Amino acid sequence: MTIDSNSWSAPYRQQWSVRSGDAAVCHFSAQIGQTHIVAEVKERRQALEEYDDALSSGQQAFLLEESDQSPDIFSLSVGSLPPGESRTQFNKAEFQPLWCPISKVESNCSLEPLQYLNTDQTQATVKLAAGHKFDRDVELLIYYKDAHQPTAVVEAGQASAKPGTLMGDPVVMVSLYPEFPESVTSKLTSCGEFVFLLDRSGSMDLPMYCESNQSRIASARDTLLLLLKSLPMGCYFNIYSFGDSYEHVFPKSVKYGQKNLKRALKKVEEMSADLGGTEILESLQHIYRQPCIPRSPRQVMYTHTHTHTHTHTHTHTHTHTHTHTHTHTHTHTHTHTHTHTHTHTHTPLSVKCFTFGIGEGASSELIYGMAREGGGHAQFIVENERMQPKVMQSLRFALQPLVADISLSWDLPEGLSATVLSPPLKALFQGQRSVIHAQLTGEYFVQPGRA
Repeated sequence: MTIDSNSWSAPYRQQWSVRSGDAAVCHFSAQIGQTHIVAEVKERRQALEEYDDALSSGQQAFLLEESDQSPDIFSLSVGSLPPGESRTQFNKAEFQPLWCPISKVESNCSLEPLQYLNTDQTQATVKLAAGHKFDRDVELLIYYKDAHQPTAVVEAGQASAKPGTLMGDPVVMVSLYPEFPESVTSKLTSCGEFVFLLDRSGSMDLPMYCESNQSRIASARDTLLLLLKSLPMGCYFNIYSFGDSYEHVFPKSVKYGQKNLKRALKKVEEMSADLGGTEILESLQHIYRQPCIPRSPRQVMYTHTHTHTHTHTHTHTHTHTHTHTHTHTHTHTHTHTHTHTHTHTHTPLSVKCFTFGIGEGASSELIYGMAREGGGHAQFIVENERMQPKVMQSLRFALQPLVADISLSWDLPEGLSATVLSPPLKALFQGQRSVIHAQLTGEYFVQPGRA
């Protein structure tokens, strides 16, 4: 964003909220006139004290901190910008989501040409074009070369940091993009129970995005209608909707057929944003209390648009608690850094959770969190984006055999040990990338003649 200080006559203070989505902020900088300022990561209390002290003494200061409301929202505070002197810019973001060569970056906003930071093109900087108004979410689509190859990359610790700390020790990132044998993926089962959960809170009457003629409830209905029409014969299904309270179309899940489908489609077409607030937990508790149908794994598919609910933590915990596993397979992945990942799996999950975030206001923490804890997959549908490819991808994931109950063991040189930093992997799907981060501790000396 750009702040023009010529438009006021006194020192300026302001605060914005920035949504990070399912990504990590690794760089923050500001340009004030000819001065370039790069932020440092500090403990929250220390950073707040230094920010307040700077403002009290009349200095220019900037603070980016994680919101107390949701960990995917960052609060950007700007203080004591001088009047009538310069333009202050916050328009730079550095991303390092995958250590594969980057082929191109696309966005729903105008961008300056991509700038590579190294010769192998695994790091790049992208800048918003001049004049961007920040009137909508900024989305980046990053395309990679050789993205299907498993990789492991080690980043050295900072020399100035104390050994044994996260900043002082090396960290390894293992990237898995599984490809299962055709003999496994071809066994798509038509058996299953599909439970759909639709947000009908009052906020669903808002438009999908600025200048949109379609409401969020209309988009959510379209998503649900497409899913219903795409279910396989022989499965079971039911539809829940929630606000302050919850409703269900059938008393319990029913067999998928022409009569039940016709009734369900009619009910969905009549649904509106008329249930008040956004209380999802009670509906989830009722869904998970229902007995599972034998040989029909339950798939919960949740459509959500609201910015924030008051039960994120309880919702994640409830989704995780009711995820169970059965049967056994084995996968082995070897990476070029002499790290072996042994993945022991059980398939399928008796309950999986798939989520759809509709519109710019959907909480990425809730959407990603429920899918992660429920061993499913998350999708976001924004602006005038085509819904069908994403909906059908999630349905394919729900139907295919998945790898679950995953554990890791590390084959490391003597003297080294790995502590996993990432949340536990709940599931692996064909064509979906998963990343594992681990902190390496101990000492390892390369023997003469050894690479």
